[in-house]
Amino acid sequence: MFVSTVVGPAIDAAGLAAGTRSPYLSALDLLMGKCARKDHTHKASLRGKAIHEASKFTVLEKCLVEIAALHGDGTAKHAKAVLSKYVLGQLVRAGAIDHNPLYGVQLSLENPDSRTGRGGVGLDLDQWRAVLDYLLALDTADGVGSPKRGRYSRADRVAVTTNAADLTLLQATTGLRIDEALGLTWADMDQIKADQVKRGRLKADDDTLYVPVWEGRAKTGRARAFPVAVEPVAQRLRERRANAPSLESPVIGAPADPSKSWDSSNASKAVRKLYIQMAEQLSIGDLFVQRSHVWRATLNGLVISENVPVEIRAAWFGHSPDVNQSAYTDIHDPAPMADALSRLYTR
Repeated sequence: MFVSTVVGPAIDAAGLAAGTRSPYLSALDLLMGKCARKDHTHKASLRGKAIHEASKFTVLEKCLVEIAALHGDGTAKHAKAVLSKYVLGQLVRAGAIDHNPLYGVQLSLENPDSRTGRGGVGLDLDQWRAVLDYLLALDTADGVGSPKRGRYSRADRVAVTTNAADLTLLQATTGLRIDEALGLTWADMDQIKADQVKRGRLKADDDTLYVPVWEGRAKTGRARAFPVAVEPVAQRLRERRANAPSLESPVIGAPADPSKSWDSSNASKAVRKLYIQMAEQLSIGDLFVQRSHVWRATLNGLVISENVPVEIRAAWFGHSPDVNQSAYTDIHDPAPMADALSRLYTR
């Protein structure tokens, strides 16, 4: 009861970025033994324990170590942060306990044999292709009924799943971070394409879709631009554009009003649900835990086998080199990276 009435709302009200809020909520579920993996039992979870027992250091340590063993040290670190600030911290504020037993304590949670921690985990080529094919064929209206109450219609509910699928397709073929993808507009894509035509990289009648990440939207502050290299995904985006309210609309707009931005928290919830669905139906265990950052690791790992130089990969993902030129990172021609991704999907 305390978790649902106090801890969850405290995380929601903290103003966390989507990339932090979503893993924190997932970690909270794991702390309470709620896990989508049927082969995980989470015997050391805090579920059903009284506050005086659940707040003991040894009990907390066992719970976190178990999460590290089952889901990786990255997820366990998220769980520790949630425990310390949002569970134990709230218990101290409520007067239920007199101190935070994790405050200032260094725990060794690393699990070197696990590859399911969030961050740095990539899918293999067959899994990547399977995800793309699954999403391209997905009937997002299948099984969606009309709501009995509330202001959202059946069409709105279908649009949420469609958005999550198209957002994932965009990220899985470009490596965009979720906030970068949600901030992208059709006008942005027109502007960068005009620049590519001016530079002689594209002909005016070329229907290649170029994606820019302007300096103010890039997490690292490094602007960059690259094409959508997997043609079926590019075609899906062209279809979205044909139905867009205006050129100023986001590429992935709000489900109920595509002319407006999709709230990142709501987007993360929809993506989380979709990833678990794919994990179950495609038997890709990493997707039970991983979220949209998995595509950056996936694409980087896949193109290494295609001998794409590190400088080009770095420029594509917006990490380095340290020099920015013009309106975006234009140090390296993205064509080798785009060609590699296209070959990987089609061969």
